[in-house]
Amino acid sequence: MRNFAAIENVPNWNDWSVRTAAAYDLFGTGKTALKVSWGRYVVAEGTSIARAVNPSNTISSRANRPWSDANGNYVPDCDLFNSGANGECGPIDNRLFGTSIVGTRYATGVTEGFGVRPVNWQTSAGIQQELWPGTSLEVGYYRTSFGNFSVTDNLAVTPADFDPYCITAPVDPRLPGGGGNQLCGLYDVNPSKFGQVNNLVDLSDRYGNRSEVYNGVDATFRARFAQRGLVQGGVSLGRTVVDNCLVVDSPQAAIVGANGAMGRQGFCHVTPPWSANSQVKLAAVYPLPWDIQIAGTYQNLPGVQLLATYAATNAQIRASLGRDLAQGGGTVLIDLVPPGTMYEERVNQIDMRLNKTIRIGKTRVQGMVDIYNLTNANTVTGAVNTYGPFWQRATQIMGGRMFKLGAQVDF
Repeated sequence: MRNFAAIENVPNWNDWSVRTAAAYDLFGTGKTALKVSWGRYVVAEGTSIARAVNPSNTISSRANRPWSDANGNYVPDCDLFNSGANGECGPIDNRLFGTSIVGTRYATGVTEGFGVRPVNWQTSAGIQQELWPGTSLEVGYYRTSFGNFSVTDNLAVTPADFDPYCITAPVDPRLPGGGGNQLCGLYDVNPSKFGQVNNLVDLSDRYGNRSEVYNGVDATFRARFAQRGLVQGGVSLGRTVVDNCLVVDSPQAAIVGANGAMGRQGFCHVTPPWSANSQVKLAAVYPLPWDIQIAGTYQNLPGVQLLATYAATNAQIRASLGRDLAQGGGTVLIDLVPPGTMYEERVNQIDMRLNKTIRIGKTRVQGMVDIYNLTNANTVTGAVNTYGPFWQRATQIMGGRMFKLGAQVDF
């Protein structure tokens, strides 16, 4: 039987939130409205922290180690109780495996205090104008910034415990610059520190500046015509810029250091193009004679992001690193494409609906014919992001053109 002492304040946060909004009739005519809002919103927290520090969950129950089946008997011919490299097995990556030693702790500044809870600030400003009776245009600016980030610091290692190396990217015209270039700024932990774990979750501000900010502009319009006709739509432009260029353990986390560029720009500071998040949407409804109504929607959406995760082998790395990988061999996953730089084609979709209403006494029957993906577009919406023979192969495409018949009876 094991006894675990109680742990308090998991978490114990004191916070404040302010939300304010205002609207003003700019010219006093009831046709031009100026709108602004500003608010602070704390992030919802479930039981993740409480579960993480629960003493009964401190037994380390997972670890990984490389295994090479040299004799092909499908049996790891090694001493599994020996955490170091032996026989066909490499060293275990978590030397706390099977013990009840706490592997991850939370700093007091993360779980207790005023204003330390994860938060986001939301600001908006816009103007709505009646262009003519039944027609309005609204343009708005929106900004969301996130704060109180946390990071996991393995206190058993420091940045000095990591050794740098480079690899040569594969030659491929689909890669940035055609590939074949040197990728540096990569690090591997010293073998003497491999598998040592003493994690502390702390506020990121103690390690550097981390930010995540969304800025966007939306323009929407709405117009009524021909008595019951309606058309509405808009354009949305926006992007989220993420800066995570801070060093916690491995210097690989920050691409730009004191000595300038380290060869992998764009991986910790991600600024996607505005087009990567822009959207265009349009919808229209028009009544026809004999209680028939036709409606349609058009969407132009961003294409799916493309990445390239490359498995570099120990043999490829050894010459630059000057030794084998700390894990005893195997492979290391390396991103070849900076996030926010490559995308599939944009999604263009048109959907239509035609309905007819028939009234029988107090009963109303509405028949509907829907057509999805009218142009039968087959844009890729999911692709393989592991670099290799199947890289960029489509895993999901838009559903083909589909007809749907339906009816609704009200009585």
